[in-house]
Amino acid sequence: MADVLLSSIVGGGGEKTPATVVGLLESEQFSQIITPHISNIGVSVVFSGALTANTYKNVASVAAPGRLLFAAAYRNNTTSRSVGLRITLNGVVFYDVFDSANTSIGRGPVGAGFISSTGISMSNYHFNTLSVDIKSSLTETDSIRYAVVYTLDQ
Repeated sequence: MADVLLSSIVGGGGEKTPATVVGLLESEQFSQIITPHISNIGVSVVFSGALTANTYKNVASVAAPGRLLFAAAYRNNTTSRSVGLRITLNGVVFYDVFDSANTSIGRGPVGAGFISSTGISMSNYHFNTLSVDIKSSLTETDSIRYAVVYTLDQ
């Protein structure tokens, strides 16, 4: 069966990259615990490295067409902090959230994909360029973990 773009069904002249997402966690809200779900599906998770308080650090930069499937950042220990996640598609900030400070390991914002009690659902956001950035409210090293899953078009 051939792939059919939703935009080809509803009109609009071709596939569009979303400019924003509505209905996900907003800044200063209490984020969800995501680590058990990430472990269950085998997503590669990376430590943050050195972070400067309240300053975004780029963790993924892609300059080729593709699809963003999943992006999240979360706490790796019980020190109280806020975690930030920013996703930029085609030069437009698509998602930018700095969650509420808390001490729960594995809690953080999910900007692409969805977490539910039954697991993770992947998104399918088209991009020509992608940038993913993370931040912490503290200056620290390897206390935030993140996962970014995307495909590249042929």
